[in-house]
Amino acid sequence: FDGSIDTTEDIDDSISRKIIENLMIAANTTVATYLLNLGLPAVFRNHRSPKKEKLNDLIYRLNKQGYHIRKITDNPTPKVIQKILNYLSKFSEFPILSQLFVMEMERAEYDTVNEGHFALGLDAYCHFTSPIRRIADLLVHMVLDIVLAEPEKFNNEYLTMLEAKFKQIAKRATRMERYAECAELQDERRLMLQKLEKNKDVPYEATIIEVGKQFKIRVEGVDTYIDSHDLDYTFTFDRKRKIYYDKPTNTIIKLGTKIEVKINKVSSTDDRFSVKVLGLGKSEGFKKKVLIKG
Repeated sequence: FDGSIDTTEDIDDSISRKIIENLMIAANTTVATYLLNLGLPAVFRNHRSPKKEKLNDLIYRLNKQGYHIRKITDNPTPKVIQKILNYLSKFSEFPILSQLFVMEMERAEYDTVNEGHFALGLDAYCHFTSPIRRIADLLVHMVLDIVLAEPEKFNNEYLTMLEAKFKQIAKRATRMERYAECAELQDERRLMLQKLEKNKDVPYEATIIEVGKQFKIRVEGVDTYIDSHDLDYTFTFDRKRKIYYDKPTNTIIKLGTKIEVKINKVSSTDDRFSVKVLGLGKSEGFKKKVLIKG
């Protein structure tokens, strides 16, 4: 929930990594609370609560796909979100479903005013553990150095100056973080599109990640749209239930369904590509058949 939504990278889930992560969070929380209690300028890492309306809109769309999630009536809490994710975790398409919820979260940002961290369930949080690669951590270290060595330096004039400077730097740090993320994603997309263009004759397995008048699919980590009419050549449309399904296997084409595609056209000018749908993905073969009536 901290802003990153990239699921293409393999994550080390070892016990040692979890210990390090927990120690880092504990260090960041301790420092943030310490500076907050002293009333000193600091750069906090804030993560606001997600908007209830956005979450309920996603829940409505998922329920139309056959899930059964209760509408959120009060302000969202990490416990409520986790309860929903626990329910969705029993479905094979959970990686896509969980990512949809992550995308509805607010983006974490830096500020001199502490607002807490929703995803971590913490009242105060800052970045402290990586001063050699993040400006926010470096500023926090600077304040701590002064507190320990020259506490008398913190007069009203100096505090006001630091607060104004930190505010300015925090806004820029958040902005540059967004720029860096966009540049990285764009570069990764272009590299992948170059690979897809060189392998137009190779069938790829795509995952449907959005259902509607247009179907959004993910191929090798990059997304594109398929017009619903383009599915007519491969799948059968049930007009009564308004769904597409694979007639030989009676598999409904829905969120998380794997389909096989070939790259049709790649446009280097706008980083877009189109595909031709070949049929159901081969990994769908093991799934239980769904009986379609009508």
